Amino acid sequence: MRTLTLFRHAKAVPLTDERHDRDRALAASGPAAAVAIAERLFKFGLRPDFALISPARRTRETWEAASRVFGDVAGTTEPRIYEAMPKDLWAAIRAAPADRHSLVLVGHNPGMQSLGLALARNAGFEHQRDFDALADKMVPGAAAVFRSSDAEWNHYGLKLVFFAAPK
Repeated sequence: MRTLTLFRHAKAVPLTDERHDRDRALAASGPAAAVAIAERLFKFGLRPDFALISPARRTRETWEAASRVFGDVAGTTEPRIYEAMPKDLWAAIRAAPADRHSLVLVGHNPGMQSLGLALARNAGFEHQRDFDALADKMVPGAAAVFRSSDAEWNHYGLKLVFFAAPK
């Protein structure tokens, strides 16, 4: 069984002329929102064993907060995730260690939502409300969980099984 979670970074401070986009921190509400979503994912049964994290500050801070819920999870910063389109995100997923079966990808829109929709359209979804929420907008801090019985990462087999967004 393979589990892929697409976790968009939590709410970040606005972009200004004084800071580069990669250096944007989480807004004051961001860490708590990341923990709240992680708790919902954990309650759903998510037990990640590897994390791929964009090098942007806001994604690293999102994972730092969320990982407190999951405990010790191996992970790495993956430059391909920053400003990535679905094909780049998929390449990063395929390059993850083969012995890891529950992967969390912490990244950005529009790539995260686009990849999530492509996966759900290929393999389907368990609940219409989850697909509708993903299709409407993958807001900051939202997460989409996909599962497959395939032994390898196969984008045609990953079915949307859960979607969570900050309230």
